[in-house]
Amino acid sequence: MKRVIERLRELYSFIREAAGLLMDPEHRGALKHITDVIKRLCKRLSPKEASGYVRFGTGDPYDTGRVMEAAAFLYPFYGDRIEVIPVFDEAALESRLSLKGRFRLYQAAFPLIGLLLDKEVRTFIREALSLRDEL
Repeated sequence: MKRVIERLRELYSFIREAAGLLMDPEHRGALKHITDVIKRLCKRLSPKEASGYVRFGTGDPYDTGRVMEAAAFLYPFYGDRIEVIPVFDEAALESRLSLKGRFRLYQAAFPLIGLLLDKEVRTFIREALSLRDEL
């Protein structure tokens, strides 16, 4: 029991340090740059047209429900174009999708390289990785 309480305290302190890292005014510019690049990438790389359905199930209703949670989080991106059909009583994966658009490697590579060349972003990543290593 003492080990569990100790581990919870460590987790709590990690969460406080991570929140402090995200709220630090020193990293505000890096976080804004990262979010801007991610938004641009999502807009550029998303398909221009999509339609179809995905029917899936894991065989376990709990696990299927967990997958549906993730699908619900992404609903704004596919909701009006792709139908997601959960199957709770059997393991299944069936889909018929039609995606149209263009994907070019440079559309993803150049912005990501630009992120890695930014000194503020590198500092933020270095601090975040060192924080992760402490846990």
